[in-house]
Amino acid sequence: NNNCQSPELQFMRNTSDKVIFAYHDSYNGSGEGRVLTISGTGGSASLSTSGKTRFNTDRPYNMKSTYDITNNVMVVTYTQQSRTNGTDKIHAFKLDGSGNFTAGNVQSAYSFSSGGVDVVYDSINNRIYALSQNNGNNYRYMKSMQYNSSNNYYTALGSGQSLNDGISNSSERGSERLGFDPVSGNIAVFFIKNN
Repeated sequence: NNNCQSPELQFMRNTSDKVIFAYHDSYNGSGEGRVLTISGTGGSASLSTSGKTRFNTDRPYNMKSTYDITNNVMVVTYTQQSRTNGTDKIHAFKLDGSGNFTAGNVQSAYSFSSGGVDVVYDSINNRIYALSQNNGNNYRYMKSMQYNSSNNYYTALGSGQSLNDGISNSSERGSERLGFDPVSGNIAVFFIKNN
């Protein structure tokens, strides 16, 4: 698909032959996802795809994702309508026993607009962390969220915490990246500072 932008892939390790592929279709402005099935091994391995599921119709930019192995969920974040000044959203894609996925109700990752939200899964505490830079004051914030299996979405644990890294430059928005160390349980935060 020549119109595919910001693709994100997650191998669903609890369902050994499945991959969820999410992307922004720039032709129709939608966020779409597909389940890919892996067959065979080595040089004879192949991929087949299911029908697409549309989870957003309002131009999702700056997609990021992580895999929640405990709940077998792909978490996707994006900014809606704008690459640099969009509303931050978060979606949970739950893979069912038959190999299809359902997209839970969209949630707001933050109440402010930004240039993107990075997200990582904490396998020790069974939660995700989301990091973003506020377009209003240029401070960076991080919050933890927990999966709600009844409604297939993530609920914020508290209001979020400023990184206290000082005011950043607006040109640095969207540079944020998160990593998780499963040995120490620490979250590593990466971003551009002072250009």
